Amino acid sequence: MESQEELKDQAIAYYNNNKVPMRMQEVLNAMFHVQPEDVNGYVSKYFEDLSMAPTISKAVAIRSLDNKGCCSILTKLYCKVRNNEKLVGESRVCIDSELVDSCKDEDKDTEDGRTAEVDDAINLINNEIQNILISKTPSHQHALDEEVYSFVETRRIALLEKNEDRQAEEATPQPAIDDNKKGSKKSGKGSGKKKNTQIAIVPDKLKEVLYPGSSSVTALSQAFCTASAVLAGTSVFDHLIQSSGGDDYSICLPLPVITILQSGKAALGKSNCVKEFMVVPSPSMKFSEAIPL
Repeated sequence: MESQEELKDQAIAYYNNNKVPMRMQEVLNAMFHVQPEDVNGYVSKYFEDLSMAPTISKAVAIRSLDNKGCCSILTKLYCKVRNNEKLVGESRVCIDSELVDSCKDEDKDTEDGRTAEVDDAINLINNEIQNILISKTPSHQHALDEEVYSFVETRRIALLEKNEDRQAEEATPQPAIDDNKKGSKKSGKGSGKKKNTQIAIVPDKLKEVLYPGSSSVTALSQAFCTASAVLAGTSVFDHLIQSSGGDDYSICLPLPVITILQSGKAALGKSNCVKEFMVVPSPSMKFSEAIPL
């Protein structure tokens, strides 16, 4: 067992390396001139300002359902705040959020495809990407977004090259046609018949391929934004304004527009003559003045 002298020397070295005696002397001298009523609160606030910046301890992604019952990604971001692990950021991303409800059923992705994409993104966040994010500061969102995107893009290029190599190996060369056999047919037979014209079939436009796990970039970016707002003690809206370099005066509410009648080609009778009847206030009016109208 260590002796008392060794423990004392270790304690002195630990406190001196972390500048504890110097900080205590500073706060005591400053507090004497202020003489606050809450002494403990003053000391706590002083050391709170000197505490280390929160860092990411882990990122957890699980399968969830959105408001339409579709499979989505629920990402939770945990940070180490004053030696304690806390949940500071959370986001939910739906894979088919950009898909409109009016499209045909055959154009929609199947539930199995959505589930597979969600599972790929979850596995990517809980394993490889989580190792990259540990000990990083969530407030540096731009740098984190670039790092996550670069990692996913590198994997996408590697997978694309792997698929191209596999397709090249599986492709079999077409057998060559012998010119002698080709010319052995009688030229006089069927010479008066009309040749059949081939109809060129235009292929459908190729759909954009979604790389497996690419949704992890969006899920983590939203989690970084939420975590930064929580740690800064502000709303997500104000955090976005500050991060974009704007101020309160550069942001305004949109112009309120109210639809009174809506018909179109699908409407019955003569109502299809009017597509939409809307009430639009003057752009010079304030939002508070336009709403009562």
